[in-house]
Amino acid sequence: MDAAIALNTAKTGISTAQANAITANTAKVTDDDLGVTEAYDASGWDADTEAPTKNDVRDKVETMDAAIALNTAKTGLPSDSGASNGQVLQTNGSSTYTWVSPSYATDFVSAANGGTFSGDVQISSTGDYALHAIGDSFVANTITAYRDQSGDHAMFLGRAARGSIASPTAIQSGDRMLTISARGYTGSGFSTGSTIAFETSENWSGTNQGSLIDFITTQNGTTNSGVRMRIDKNGNVGIGTTDPSSKLQVNGTVTATTFSGNFNLTTALDVDKDGTNETTIEAAIIALASKLIPAGTIIMSGRSTAPTGYLLCNGATVSRTTYSDLYTAIGDAFGEGDGSGTFHLPDMRGRFARGVDGGAGNDPDRASRTASNTGGNTSDSVGSLQADELKSHKHSLNYPNEQDEAQGFPAESFDAVWASDRDSASGSDAVGNTGGNETRPKNVNLNYFIKY
Repeated sequence: MDAAIALNTAKTGISTAQANAITANTAKVTDDDLGVTEAYDASGWDADTEAPTKNDVRDKVETMDAAIALNTAKTGLPSDSGASNGQVLQTNGSSTYTWVSPSYATDFVSAANGGTFSGDVQISSTGDYALHAIGDSFVANTITAYRDQSGDHAMFLGRAARGSIASPTAIQSGDRMLTISARGYTGSGFSTGSTIAFETSENWSGTNQGSLIDFITTQNGTTNSGVRMRIDKNGNVGIGTTDPSSKLQVNGTVTATTFSGNFNLTTALDVDKDGTNETTIEAAIIALASKLIPAGTIIMSGRSTAPTGYLLCNGATVSRTTYSDLYTAIGDAFGEGDGSGTFHLPDMRGRFARGVDGGAGNDPDRASRTASNTGGNTSDSVGSLQADELKSHKHSLNYPNEQDEAQGFPAESFDAVWASDRDSASGSDAVGNTGGNETRPKNVNLNYFIKY
C-alpha cells in the first residue's frame, strides 16, 4: 500500500514528496488504523488463493485515503481540512509540518539536474547563506540575470527594512540596503577583500530617500579595509575622502596625461589683481601669465618663430583690436600704423636696444632722437630711434722741417707723403681710410619678440 500511496497521489491529494514521507513513516500506520485485517501475500488477500482484483486494490486505497486524513498523528502530516487553496506544507526540520502560503514559490526545479523557473523564487535560510553557487569552473560559479523583452532590463535588487518581515519599519540614516562583497580564502577561512556598499544618508520616509555608494578595498600587507571612494547623496565623487564638496574631490596626487575642457573655479579669484575675478582655470592661467610677463615685454630668443603669445619685433603693423592688450601697453610708441585701426610693432632687426636716458645724461643726443615710424615717439621716450654715429674726434700727425732733417730725419722719405712745403716750420695732414662698414662689438644674432 505504500507503493500505492506513492503512485496514487491524484487520489490522496498529496505530493510525491509527502507520499515518500508517508512511505518512510509506515511504522506509525498499522493495519488496524487503516481498517485492513487481511494481509496480501503471494497467495492473495488473507491467504486466499485468488489474486486481488483492481477493485480490491482500489477499495484498500480508498480506505487508506480516509485513514490518512484522520490519522495525522500517525502520519506526521496535518489534515488538509484547514488548508487554503495553493498552500504548501512547511517543515521545521523536526518532523513537524504546517500549512503555509508561499510568497513567491510557484515552480519547483530539481536541484540535481537544474532547470528553468517560470515564476518567482523566495529563498529563506537560518544558516550562513541562503543561496550558494558552487563549482570549479567559471560557468558553474556564475549567476546571471537575463531579460529579453524590449525596453526592459535585468535587475539585481536588494531590499532593506527595520523591524521584522511581518512588520517592517523605515530604514534610518547609515543603514545598508545592499552589500556586494568579494571574499577570498586565506588558508583557514574566507575573508572580505573588496565591497560595494549601498547605504542611506538620512532617515527614510515617503519623501526623504537620500543614499550613497561606498567602494571599500583592503590595503596590501594588511587586513585594514576602508572607504577608498564615495559617491554621495549629491552625486559628488570623493577619492580619499568621504565628504566630497564638489563633483570630484581628490585627497592626494592626481596623475593624468590629458585634461580636457574649460574647468571652472569653485571660488572666483582675482589672480592678476586687476580688480576683475577669474572664474575658470584657463582665465586664471592667462591672467597669471600676464601678471608675470605683461603685454609689451620684449625678450631675446634663439627661436626663429614667435612663441605662443608673442610677435616678432619686425616693425609690422597689427590690429589694435586683435592685440588690444599690447596696444594698451605700448600705444603708438613705435608708430601709429594707419592712424585708426593698426599700430606699429618695434623693429629690432639688426639693431641694439638702448635704455631710455631718463635724465641720467648718458645719452647726450637724447633730445634729437627721431620717431621709428610716423606718429611714433621722439626724444627721450620709448620707441624713439637714433642713427649710428661716431663721437667727434681727430687724428694728428706732425711732419719734420729742415731743422729736423739736419738732425737726422731723411727728408726724402716724407716727400712722397706730404704735399706741403717741407721748408715750413711744421704742418699736419689727413691719413688714409681704413676699417669696415661700421663700428661694432663682437655680436651674435638673436630674434626679439614682444608679448601681446
